Amino acid sequence: MLHAIRAEQIKLTTLRSSWWTMSLTVGVSLASALLIAANVTGTADQTVDNLATLFLVPAQLTLLAVLAMAVIVSTSEYRFGQLRMTLAATPSRWQVMLAKAAVTMAAAFCVGAATSWLCVLLAKPLLPAGYRLELSDPGALRMVWGLPLYFAVASLLALGLGAIIRNSPAAITILALVSLAVEKTLLLIPQTRHVAEYLPFTAGARITQPSGGLGITPWGGFAVCFLYAVGVFMVAMILVECRDA
Repeated sequence: MLHAIRAEQIKLTTLRSSWWTMSLTVGVSLASALLIAANVTGTADQTVDNLATLFLVPAQLTLLAVLAMAVIVSTSEYRFGQLRMTLAATPSRWQVMLAKAAVTMAAAFCVGAATSWLCVLLAKPLLPAGYRLELSDPGALRMVWGLPLYFAVASLLALGLGAIIRNSPAAITILALVSLAVEKTLLLIPQTRHVAEYLPFTAGARITQPSGGLGITPWGGFAVCFLYAVGVFMVAMILVECRDA
């Protein structure tokens, strides 16, 4: 199992595109947070609300790149026929999938942690004096560490969907449409708002938001997102075992 994880780690980290994509995305996300911080005015004494303001745009930008990375991890080998070589080295397909999941989730967590902490630490000096941003306040650390946790679980869902569909553009398009269009639209409609709260990305994002606003709690939403991700990944594991490479 350790050899499979090491192999997947080498595949991911030796691709220049992975480094460039993640670096540029974190950079753009950080620039967005700094721009927001430099233009806010007035006073606000609720740290969790201020964190939500800083994370709103940056988190969405970085999430899309993380989802795309996770999809490519599971589909690229099908596209170029490299999966046969991988399975020759590690015949147990479930080990290959678990190794991909471990490496992808670790990478997503690191990207999320870099995004959240850089946004907070570098944006804080730009905020007005009356704009409170203290991580010791209730709920603040949950939001800061919740972002990388959310990214890790979302990447597992994307990895599973990629393995099910075996087509990078299709899987990435579905994920983008669901997270940016479908769920956001359902949240705006009063009749479907209570349903949208329990959809994967809306529920998962609750861990990065203040406790109020929606009926589902932050940790409850994260648990719902985790169940979605595990369910999709389990379906992917079954199909990988049954289908031809």
